Amino acid sequence: MPVDPPSREAAEIVAELAAEAHDRREAELLEALGTGRVLTDHLADESLLIRTDFTDDGAWREIAVAAMAPVSEGDGELEFAAYLTCIDNRDYDGLTVDGLLGLIGEPPPYYAFLVDAETVRTPEHPIVAVNTGPDEPDRPRGRTFRVIPAEMWSVENNLSIANMDFESFADSVDDDGVFRGFPEPARPVAEVTTREIAGWIAGDLDTDVLRDFYAEIDGRKYPYPVSLFEVDLSEVHAQARDIDYGAGADVVGYEAFLEATAGGGPALRGDVPAHRAQWTFVIDHESYRPIAAYRVGFGTYTAPDSGSGVPQPMRLEVPFVCTEPVSLSSLTDEDDLVGREAVQRAVLAEAAHLHGDAQIAGGEPVLERIPRLAGFNIGCSVQVDGQHFFYIAIVTDVADTFIVQEVPPEGLRIVGPGEP
Repeated sequence: MPVDPPSREAAEIVAELAAEAHDRREAELLEALGTGRVLTDHLADESLLIRTDFTDDGAWREIAVAAMAPVSEGDGELEFAAYLTCIDNRDYDGLTVDGLLGLIGEPPPYYAFLVDAETVRTPEHPIVAVNTGPDEPDRPRGRTFRVIPAEMWSVENNLSIANMDFESFADSVDDDGVFRGFPEPARPVAEVTTREIAGWIAGDLDTDVLRDFYAEIDGRKYPYPVSLFEVDLSEVHAQARDIDYGAGADVVGYEAFLEATAGGGPALRGDVPAHRAQWTFVIDHESYRPIAAYRVGFGTYTAPDSGSGVPQPMRLEVPFVCTEPVSLSSLTDEDDLVGREAVQRAVLAEAAHLHGDAQIAGGEPVLERIPRLAGFNIGCSVQVDGQHFFYIAIVTDVADTFIVQEVPPEGLRIVGPGEP
């Protein structure tokens, strides 16, 4: 049906619609700023941003909006925002950290944020983050640090889901006590493999430790990816020197590594995982001549105390364990692989043996590519009369023959001969 045109000018209507939209946004913002809210009504499952300085309404608004604004990460592909409950109430004018802890009493919340006088008057507007959790020797209640509004999403998001603890941020502040984000990780200058490194250093092994390192990486069936970082040996020396591995640590070549790196100079550094250990090495940045390496062994497994109430995992001793680390993402169809169908058949056969006339389905390995290494284990999910069970298949040194074990509810721990 045709309609009569409006009697007003189009520009007037557009302006009116814009004003209505502005009023809606303003009402939403005022609601978000929390004017008149009572702190003690919002203690459970909320991240509080509390105004404690009332000298500048405009600054408070600017700071709160910036703290809650979405921030783009990952080349703009992702957006994150701090989910804050703002408290704007003059009853909290001048509220101190001690006063806040007194109002909260027992947690929750386990953290809170304050916009105080320093936040308002400092150009970066650093907001106070307060640990309001239990008072512990290594995590004192009332500890604070400051965070700029642009990094509030990082702090709030991670603290709210306990993905990181308060100390992770408090220990990462700049010299002025303000958290401005974690430093950008160093970027590797080259991506190589253990096979390439072994080829470079093979002719220049002048210490027992370097010979051990070479033997470790040269004998591997599958090349393992290694990131090389450009470093100065003096920095490597300082970092290694400050690491406390403890009296019982199994460290090989450490003192010689410190001696070899003390003089400084350009080099390339890398790390290579080993069976229950890790190698750190440095090579010349031009000739790739090996300079030094050391190995840190990881501690052996300690079973939970039988009286602790923690379930004891089932112990499965096998004739061999896989000692070669494998980068599953680096495997290709050209590598020597175990057939997934062979694993599935072995798992389903064991499930049928254990569960008699039950309806058995599934059994597909969780891995798309399976290296042919004796002791390598693969998980498989099996449905038995509609119920889910998890199986482990262990590769043996006989083609398409596997050790198969149904994993009990308390878990499973696979050990080699003589291991605890």
